[in-house]
Amino acid sequence: IVTLNLTINNSSAGTDIVSACNSYTWIDNVTYTSSNNTATHTLTGANVNGCDSVVTLNLTINNNTNGIDVISACNSYTWIDNVTYTSSNNTATHTLTGANVNGCDSIVTLNLTINNSSAGTDIVSACNSYTWIDNVTYTSSNNTATHTLTGANVNGCDSVVTLNLTINNNTNGIDVISACNSYTWIDNVTYTSSNSTATHTLTGGNVNGCDSIVTLNLTIINIDNSVTNNTPIITANQSGASYKWLDCDNGNVVIIGETSQNFTATVTGNYAVEITVGNCVDTSACENIVVVGIDEESTNFNVSIFPNPTNGLITINFNDGVSQETNYTITSIEGKVITNQTNIVTNNVIIDLSNESKGVYFLKINSENNNAVYKLIKQ
Repeated sequence: IVTLNLTINNSSAGTDIVSACNSYTWIDNVTYTSSNNTATHTLTGANVNGCDSVVTLNLTINNNTNGIDVISACNSYTWIDNVTYTSSNNTATHTLTGANVNGCDSIVTLNLTINNSSAGTDIVSACNSYTWIDNVTYTSSNNTATHTLTGANVNGCDSVVTLNLTINNNTNGIDVISACNSYTWIDNVTYTSSNSTATHTLTGGNVNGCDSIVTLNLTIINIDNSVTNNTPIITANQSGASYKWLDCDNGNVVIIGETSQNFTATVTGNYAVEITVGNCVDTSACENIVVVGIDEESTNFNVSIFPNPTNGLITINFNDGVSQETNYTITSIEGKVITNQTNIVTNNVIIDLSNESKGVYFLKINSENNNAVYKLIKQ
């Protein structure tokens, strides 16, 4: 008699809860690319009682995420891949492992626009000095200085400006002028005396458009047209000039040969002098000269008197010698005795009038039988 002692063990059932990224190959060797909660797999005799274990799959598939990193940069950009890009790029990718919210990878594609800094030249022409955008004042031409304007171009990148500066300087000049009596210069000032210090600025007057600074060198020629009347000699008071003596009674006609600073009138009348200094000419007033005095007379004296007119010394040469007692007297036109000598014994007599005033003098020579009067002119 067999007695049955039977123990019935049941198969066990369980659920395999799985979370995976993109795909998952389960124990059934099936690769799942999407979530699944229906698939089952029997593990024969796998439970503790040696019965089958039936497993149901509860699979959640999470996918990687894809994103685009849109960037705009100036000149160059170093991305998360540690690569430095110097030109635009929209193909580079980089995987951030387990970085999305589900713990899967985040794949980033770069969309990079590289904008370059702009370069330009600032061409400037200035007078004497120029203060540029770098706040430096330049006093000479410069084509090397640069200045960066941060973020100033149309793309927000730097604008690098190179200076091309031409410095033109003011010019200085001297205006040399000689004028008569007065002169009205470019500064609208009328000068009546010489001047070497006045300056005037002609704004933008030189060839480069800068100022022209002119210094006046003015010589004013003022002619003294007065005369000194020591009848019969008239003297122009202006020295160092050219002279023409004029006969006022004959239409101011020039008296031929009279070009000295003084003039001795031999005829009563009115006389003037035309005075020239450089390019300046002036004429004196007419002076009245009355020639008065002793009439010249001569008998048989054979004498030579020279020079006449004289500046000082006069020689009297008795051409026939002195044979009898002979005397001479020199008087001024007013009759004043200047000098005399009696009992002349030499044939040549020298008389010194150096210390006498300019004018007309009279030489009277007399002997026992002869008398003579000669006019002397001291210049």
